[in-house]
Amino acid sequence: MFLGFSPNARWRTLLTARVPEPGGPRGLPPAPRSQPATEYSDPTAAVAEPATPAAAPPGPPTEPARRLSDATLPLTPPVPPPPHPVERVGRGLAVALPPVLGSGVLAVVVWNLGYVASITSVVLAAGAVLGYAKAAGSPPRRGMLPLLGLIVLGVVGTALALVGWDASQYYSAHAAEAAAAGVSRSSFVWENVTDGEVLRSYGGDLAMYFVLAALGTVGVIVRLVRGER
Repeated sequence: MFLGFSPNARWRTLLTARVPEPGGPRGLPPAPRSQPATEYSDPTAAVAEPATPAAAPPGPPTEPARRLSDATLPLTPPVPPPPHPVERVGRGLAVALPPVLGSGVLAVVVWNLGYVASITSVVLAAGAVLGYAKAAGSPPRRGMLPLLGLIVLGVVGTALALVGWDASQYYSAHAAEAAAAGVSRSSFVWENVTDGEVLRSYGGDLAMYFVLAALGTVGVIVRLVRGER
């Protein structure tokens, strides 16, 4: 140590001069340290509530929705059955008469040609029943008995017409003898169609004619009644 100089103090001073102060350059006060900003809230301050949207103006009242069930479904009113048509008996019989007469003429023509005329009875019966139902507006009910009576008269009349045709043909073949005997055509024909023995000789043909007429009548009536149901 020389001239009162302390090396320790010298070195201390040099070391101190070379080490910067923690706050800034030498000779300046250290800069204040920045602290993170801390937000303070007033616990007594009122918290702002979120704004509520304005209410829509009231509209017309709406009916609450209901669940449809079997009890609330609208019921379809039952459809009443259609009324039965009025059966016009007189009109039906009037329309059934031409088929009966036409079938009788057809039977005589077929018989004269040498064919079996029994099938024409089916035409007679079917034509009469269908014509009656068409004109009367319904199958025969109240007019059942009158229609059957008309068909029976037509079948019997046609059968007698076949016998009478044969009698008339026989009279034409023996006209001279009949004239000499003073027998007219009409009386000769009438005598033969009313003679039981002559009718029995036609038994097979007439029986078949009646049976087919009955089958045709029953078959057509049953079909009409079933079709109406």
